[in-house]
Amino acid sequence: MLPLLIVACAYVGLSSPALAANCSISFPTGTETPILESGGQRTLAFADEPGTPADACLGFGSIDTITTPQASSKGTWTSTNVGPVNDNAIFYTPNPGAVGTDTFIVNDTADGLTVAVTVTITAVAPTVTGIAPNSGPTAGGTSVTITGTSFTGATSVTIGGVPATGVTVVSPTSITATTPAHAAGAADVAVTTTGGTGTGTGLYTYQAAPTVTAISPNNG
Repeated sequence: MLPLLIVACAYVGLSSPALAANCSISFPTGTETPILESGGQRTLAFADEPGTPADACLGFGSIDTITTPQASSKGTWTSTNVGPVNDNAIFYTPNPGAVGTDTFIVNDTADGLTVAVTVTITAVAPTVTGIAPNSGPTAGGTSVTITGTSFTGATSVTIGGVPATGVTVVSPTSITATTPAHAAGAADVAVTTTGGTGTGTGLYTYQAAPTVTAISPNNG
């Protein structure tokens, strides 16, 4: 799940096109759909589509093309000519773990304008989809790999409500850890970040060690 981005736009310049002077856009909406990128981040691709909030806010046909990505401390953005009628689109990708507000400027030289776009990046809770191996002894000590999304900056990993040890965030989609001791049975696997907690219900099974109570015949 990745970051929710809310976009606000305003025109500043010598003339004003027949568009809303101020607007805010929440994604996804209409055809402006966040696309999951590597690193567990989302890129917003908002283009000129009739009847959508982005179309009411931005004059895409006149926004200058940005071929070299522009960057801030929180994200990067580009624009490009796309679509059957050569409409423009703007792409914004937040940096891994980035939260807060970012503002960038896009030129509209055809209308003598600059377009200020403000992006608010909200942290999103992780998801936990798997663990391998998915079973081990009640004594713990099993090395496991947890898979899911939005693991960047994980602050806690628990299995059956007990903190795992040796936790390493390998990537936004993978964590390695060592299982703690726990009673036999199914256990939830939970990962916590600043965006919240994601839980994989009953993904790991603790197996009790076998016990020997008798042997027959008992001599020979």
